[in-house]
Amino acid sequence: MANTTTKETAALATLYDLAGMPTELIDEGIADSFELSPLTDKDTALFLAAVTMHHHQIDTQVRDIIRDAFGFTPNFPTIEKAFQEVTEVLRAYRADFTPLYMNEQDKAWVRGILLSSPVVTSLIYGGHVQVPITEVTNTNPSSSATLKRYTQLLVDACDFTEHDLHVCQNEMWEIGAYASERFDGLLRMIDRDEPHLPLHPYGQPDPRLARWIDNNAPELRMFNPQMQQTMLVAVLGRAYLASVDPRCGGVELTDYARACLADSLHYAPGILDMLPVTMHEDEASIAYMDNLIAYLGQSEAARAMGVPRDTVMHELHELCHVPETASAATLPRDNWAARAVLGIQRTDIWELDDEPLSPMGHMILRKSLANATRAYWDNGYAGGPDPLVVEMD
Repeated sequence: MANTTTKETAALATLYDLAGMPTELIDEGIADSFELSPLTDKDTALFLAAVTMHHHQIDTQVRDIIRDAFGFTPNFPTIEKAFQEVTEVLRAYRADFTPLYMNEQDKAWVRGILLSSPVVTSLIYGGHVQVPITEVTNTNPSSSATLKRYTQLLVDACDFTEHDLHVCQNEMWEIGAYASERFDGLLRMIDRDEPHLPLHPYGQPDPRLARWIDNNAPELRMFNPQMQQTMLVAVLGRAYLASVDPRCGGVELTDYARACLADSLHYAPGILDMLPVTMHEDEASIAYMDNLIAYLGQSEAARAMGVPRDTVMHELHELCHVPETASAATLPRDNWAARAVLGIQRTDIWELDDEPLSPMGHMILRKSLANATRAYWDNGYAGGPDPLVVEMD
């Protein structure tokens, strides 16, 4: 700031306020984690300009301030050039990062970089700008930290309570009646071929299971017939309704399924255990995040995550590589398929709207997610999910 003119200082002070430095979220996670080159006065102006951008546009007032004080008009190339080092850092964690379209967390990180820069430090100590009165956070920029942060934000948006861990008698009747109407016929068909439903060899799908899928879960038709059948049998297995004999690959009913056929009230625990679908504890956050997004809907999920509405699922898919498991990448597909088999998913796998679930799906998923994500929302709890409390009279 030693060679900064009065006009430049005044311009930077105005940009400082427009960028929300005194009151908006500041995160020093990037500034503290990496050795970044000191920002020049012009770089500082461009960083502040980027934070003020809305809808991929540089505000006219910001353009005029920088042009009058520094003698050049800010544009996309000049902003991208100033951000080159920061962009390289952030793209190691989020491949699509661009300073031209930052989410709220990106902007918070940039404010953190600005706060620790020599130019802004001189503005503050010189009394030219107000000292930030907002809480300064320090968020780890790694992908694993991002996955945990998004999951926590989505859980917070659901506002789960202890009540959601309990399934009352009326809810059990509702779930049981719904599941009975949907699955009784399928289970009885499997049971007629006791001891096993003889699946065809060489990967040929059973025509009876294929017929059920066509009539009840047509969304699965985007997959090949063998994959459709595999998805259906996997969901039945997760709900404890059927099992596969490893000796022959045939499908058979469980004793629990027969109890459900005798009294639909028994369906509730198995149905609530269908979701979220996850194979390993290390990848559970991917399954949680996928189902939390489905529960909240696209707009509410975007608000919770602090990202544009049309990038919600992209953010999820970008994070599927974080868990070091072979199945993590397919978890969004598998959870969507489970919701389709259950009959609660209103949208296809590539689309998401603000009401992707049926009312029954909304109730089932809230109960399931409250239990699965309890460690995220119950500060007094430590450990994995406990069984849902089913209130039987």
